Amino acid sequence: MSIPAERGRLLSGQAPQLTPQKSEANGASFPTIHIGSVDGRVRNMKWPSIQGRAAEYASLIKEAPLADEKKGGLNGLIDFAQRIWGQIDETQQIQLEAIVKQSVFHVAQTDRVHAAKSLITWEDTIPHTDKGNRFPSHMRDLLIIIRHKDFDSVGTLLQKSLRSGALPFEDIIDEHRDEIDPQLVDEEIVIKRMIDCFIGAGYVRIAKSGKISLTSEGMNASHIGHDELRNAQLSYEALDTKEGDVRKIKTMDDIKNIYQVSKELSAIDEVDMSLDKPSRKTLYLSEILLGNNTADVDFLDKTIAHIESMPQEEKPDVIVVSGLLQGGFKFRQKDRRSTLVVDEEGNVMDVNPQFQGARVILDKLLGLGVKIIYNISNEDLEICRDYTITTMQMMKKKGKSLADTDKQFVAYWQQDQLQQDKAWDIHRNFQTNVVFEYCLRSGRNLRSADKVEAFTNGRLRMEEYLMLRHIYQKVLAGKDVDDVWQEIPETWKEIVVKENIPLPGKTFTDFEVVNNVNLRTKIKSRDGSTKETTDKIWHDLNLGSGSMYHNPTFAAEALVRQWHSEGKNAPQTITIQHQQLGFGIGTAEGSWVISNLGFTNSDEAIEQKGSIASAGRSSAWRHITTRRVGASAGATMHEFTDDQRHIVSVFNEKLLEKADASADRTTVAFWMDWQNGSVTARPDLQVKLVDMVFSDVLPQRPTYLFLAGDMIHGRNYKGMPNENQHIGLIQIDHQKKFVKELIEHSLQNVNQNDLESLKHVGIISGNHEWNSEYVTTGAVHSEYLRDIFCRLLVNKNNESLDSDDRVVFYDTVATRYGDFLKSWVVKKDIEGYGVFVKHLPLERGGRGGGNKPPVYQAQGLYEGLGDLAKDIDISVFGHWHHPQYGIFGNKIAVVSGALAGLSSYELDRGHRSVIGATMIHLGGGMPPEIEFLSANTFHAYDIKNGYFTKENLEKEGFIDDRHFDPASHGFANRSEPKSGLQKALWHLRDEVVDTAQTRL
Repeated sequence: MSIPAERGRLLSGQAPQLTPQKSEANGASFPTIHIGSVDGRVRNMKWPSIQGRAAEYASLIKEAPLADEKKGGLNGLIDFAQRIWGQIDETQQIQLEAIVKQSVFHVAQTDRVHAAKSLITWEDTIPHTDKGNRFPSHMRDLLIIIRHKDFDSVGTLLQKSLRSGALPFEDIIDEHRDEIDPQLVDEEIVIKRMIDCFIGAGYVRIAKSGKISLTSEGMNASHIGHDELRNAQLSYEALDTKEGDVRKIKTMDDIKNIYQVSKELSAIDEVDMSLDKPSRKTLYLSEILLGNNTADVDFLDKTIAHIESMPQEEKPDVIVVSGLLQGGFKFRQKDRRSTLVVDEEGNVMDVNPQFQGARVILDKLLGLGVKIIYNISNEDLEICRDYTITTMQMMKKKGKSLADTDKQFVAYWQQDQLQQDKAWDIHRNFQTNVVFEYCLRSGRNLRSADKVEAFTNGRLRMEEYLMLRHIYQKVLAGKDVDDVWQEIPETWKEIVVKENIPLPGKTFTDFEVVNNVNLRTKIKSRDGSTKETTDKIWHDLNLGSGSMYHNPTFAAEALVRQWHSEGKNAPQTITIQHQQLGFGIGTAEGSWVISNLGFTNSDEAIEQKGSIASAGRSSAWRHITTRRVGASAGATMHEFTDDQRHIVSVFNEKLLEKADASADRTTVAFWMDWQNGSVTARPDLQVKLVDMVFSDVLPQRPTYLFLAGDMIHGRNYKGMPNENQHIGLIQIDHQKKFVKELIEHSLQNVNQNDLESLKHVGIISGNHEWNSEYVTTGAVHSEYLRDIFCRLLVNKNNESLDSDDRVVFYDTVATRYGDFLKSWVVKKDIEGYGVFVKHLPLERGGRGGGNKPPVYQAQGLYEGLGDLAKDIDISVFGHWHHPQYGIFGNKIAVVSGALAGLSSYELDRGHRSVIGATMIHLGGGMPPEIEFLSANTFHAYDIKNGYFTKENLEKEGFIDDRHFDPASHGFANRSEPKSGLQKALWHLRDEVVDTAQTRL
C-alpha cells in the first residue's frame, strides 16, 4: 500500500486512511510532543478507572466545548490520554482514542481551528506502531473538521500559484493570504496539514528543498479541493486490505466453524410464497438482453400486454425475470459490441440506457400486480466484472496515484493485475451484491465524478460508487441508515437514492433481486391441507467445460436423478434461464428439469451483415450454428397443482396470433401407451383418464381425442408370453377385448348432449400393434377402437352422430406433391393450429441423438419433411413413456408419459418410465397449454360417472382393502392389497379370458 515518498504515504486506520508525511521530505516542521514518564497517580490506575476518567473529560467537553483547559478541556483529555497510553493494551487504546476523537468533533462544532490543532497534536504525539493507535483517522477527520470551502480555497490557490513553477510554503501563503479564511491564515500548522492532504492524494509534491509543486495529475485536474481529497480518501479505504488468516485455528471445531460461516455467506437466496389456492403459476421472462440487436422487444411488449389482458385466475402468481441487460463488452469479447443496437448517429445502446430500459420493463411488470423476482444473469455478472475493473482503475488512480492519466483501454495483463489485488474480490462482490441491484432499481448506472459535477452544477465532484460504499459500510458497521443519512453532506443526497440501496436486512416491496434462488411455495390443497414445494431457479447450470448448446439440461437431468437415487430431497423443478431453448423433462418422482426460451430472434441475425452477426458472435447467431435451429422469442409459464399436474403455457408470437383468431378454448386429449396385456399396464389409471376426458373436459369445452398407439401390448417380441403370463392377457384378441370392455364400462352412462362436444376421434397404431404380425398378415389391431366410438356416437334413436367423419382410423398419408404412402400419422387443423400426431417421431436410437432426450427427434423430423411440415404447429408423440416437451422455432413438440409402469426392457437399459398422460388446450385467445398428468394426478382423482364409480363398485361388492395405498400398490401383483377399482378390473379380465365351451 505504499505511495512514492514525495507524494505522501498511507497509514492504517479503522478504515484505512491517507495520512500526511511526517518527515523532512514534506517540508513540514510540526512540533513534536514526547510522552513523559507516567507519574504515580496514573501508573497504577486500572482500565475501568481510566475509562471513567476519560468519560468524565468527554462529558465536560460535550457540555462546554470551550471550557477552561485547566478545568478539564480538550487539551486536558489529550494530556491525560498521552500519559496513560503506554500502560494500556491495544484494545483499550482503540477505545480511548474513540473517546478523544468524539471530543474533537464536539469542539469542532464550535471552534474548528482549535479542534484541528488538537487533532494534529494528538496524531503527532501518539506513536504509530503496529501495537497501539493502529486506527487513526488522519485525512478523514480533518476533512470532517475543516469546512469544504476551506479545502477548496487551498486547492485553488495551490493550482493558481504553482502552475508556473515550484514555490516555498511561505511564498504561497504570502501571495494568496487574502484568499484564505482569516481564522486559518495565521494557523500555519493547520494549513500545512491541509496541504499534506493534497500531497497524499497525489496532486502536489514537496522537494527536499521544501518547495512545493504540482504533479502532472494536479496540473491536469480542472480543480482540486475537498471532493477530490474525499475521493482519494475513500479510495484508499476501499483498496486497503489487511494480510492475515481467516481466524486463529487451534481445533477441528475452529475449522468447522469457519466452513459453516462460509456456507451461510455463500448460500443460495431463498424466497418464500404462500398462496391460498391449490396451484402456483410461474412465468419466466429470460434472456431479454436489452441492447442486443436481435432482441425482440416488440414481442416482449405484446407478451406483457397479453398477460395484462388475461383473466385474473389465469395470470401468473410470480414472474421470474433474468437477463434483462446484454452488457457493453467493455473489456472482454469486444468484437461483440458490433451486436449492440445503434442509433442513426452510430451510438451504441450501452449499459446506462440498458439500465434505463430495464427499469421501464420492470415497472410494466409491476403494473400487473404479481410478485416479481429478478435473477442475476451471466451477462449481469459480466457487467459487474467490467464495473469492477473500472472502479479499481479509478480508485488506484485517485487513491494510489499509479497513473497520471486515465487509461480507458486495459490490456489483458492489466486486468490480471487488478484481479491479483486483494481488494478485487471485495469490490467484485460489492458490485454484484449491492451496486447492480442499486443500478437496476435506479434505472441507471453509477455516476462518475464528471457526471456528478455536471448534475450538481459544479457543487460536488465525487464518484457515486465511493459515496454508496461509504454509506453501505457505515450501516454494515451497525449504524442506523437514517443516522448515516444525517451525517453525509447534503450534496450526496442529491446523487445517492437512499430508497434503492439494498442494505442488509432490507426488504423491498416491489421486486426482489436474487443470485439464483430456491423458491419455496406453500399452496392450499383442495382437501384443506398445505403443501410446500421448492423450485431451484438458476440462471445457468454448467457442471463441466463442455458445450451445453445441444442439450442445455443434460447436467441438471443427471443431478436430479442422482439426488433421487441417493434419497435426497430433490426440488420440484430445476429451472435454467440462460440457454434460450424451451424444453422440459419430467421424472417418475415428479421432479422437472426446465430450460426457458429467450427473447432474441435468429431471423434477425440471418439478415445482418456478417461482421455483425457471425464476427460479433451474437447469441442468436450461435443458436443457429450450434443447435442448428432458429430461435424465436418467447416465454413459458409453469403451473404446478396440488395433485401434481404440470401445465406449460407457451407464449410465442405466431402461436398467440392463432389463439387470438380462435373463439373457443378447445382441449386435445391423448390416450397412448396403455400396454394392456403387459404386467406393466395400469388399467386402474386408464379408467380414470377416460373419465377425466368425458366427465371433466367434454362438458366444459370442445374436445378432440387421439388414440395414438400401443393401447395393447400385442406380440411385440418373442418373449412376450413368458414375461406377461401373470396378467393372463396373452392373446391379442383378449387384449383388445379388455380395452374395449374397459372403455365401454367407463362410458356406459355418458351424457349424450356432452357427446356433441366430441369433435373428432383420431386413431393410429403404435409399434406394439404394427409389430404384431402386421408384416405377414397386415393386421394392425386398431380398428376395434373405431368400432367402440362409432357405437358410442349413436343417439337414443339409433341415429349416427356423423360417426364416419368424427371417428377416423388413419393409416395412409397423401402429400400435396402427389406422394401416397402407408403410415400411421394424423395431421388435423384444430382451432387454426396444425396438430400432428405420430406414435414415435423417428425410428432410430433410444434418445434424440447426441445423448439428447427423444423430443429432440422432432427437430430432425421437421427438417426432413421440409415444407411438408410448414403447417405443423404442435406435434405429439408417445412410445418413450417419458413426459417432455421442446420448442423449436415456432413449433411445439411433446412426448407423453404412459399409463404403464417400469418394464424389464427399460430396467436393463437404465431407463425408468414415467406414468402419466397429456392434454393440450388451444385457442380462445389464450396461449397453448400442455397439461402433463402424473401418477399422483390419477391417485387423487375420483371417478365421477360410469360403471367404475366408487358407489357402484361398492354395490357390486368391490371395496378397497384396508391397507391399500394407491402410491404403493399397483395392479399386476394380486398378492398386494387392492382397491375396489382394481378388483373390478381383475374381474373384468377374468370375464375376458373366460371362453365359451362346447360340450361333447
